Amino acid sequence: MRTLLTLLGFVGLASCSFVTTPPVWHGIQFPDRGFYDVEDNSNDHGLYLVYRDREHAELFASIEGALAKAGFTKVGVALEGRVVGYEKGDTRLAMKVDQIAERAYVAVFDRNGKEPLLHMLAFGEATVGETITGESARERLLKEVE
Repeated sequence: MRTLLTLLGFVGLASCSFVTTPPVWHGIQFPDRGFYDVEDNSNDHGLYLVYRDREHAELFASIEGALAKAGFTKVGVALEGRVVGYEKGDTRLAMKVDQIAERAYVAVFDRNGKEPLLHMLAFGEATVGETITGESARERLLKEVE
């Protein structure tokens, strides 16, 4: 009985937390196992979730499954698979999961979310190139200006 009450309390807490998310995200059924919090900076352009005690790869796969179930198709991958792009009609979302100790931070966002460069990388609108600094950068810039 105690386990059942604990489970019901957690489900109620998780569902209340998800109700406070912007309506644009309500069509995606994010996993509730290990769900901890919705970050305050979540809005119509990005949903930022915190999970506890979830393996990175398994949580990543769960989020991918939730996006697929909601009708999104995987269309791009960046940074060795760490950032993935999805489309559904005109909607383009990027997703990533960062793991720090027992917490996993899920970010699902459009181009106007808090990480637009990652979104652009996922859709091939930007690339990671050679990094140069100092005199080499100065010389290249002067050549490009000419």
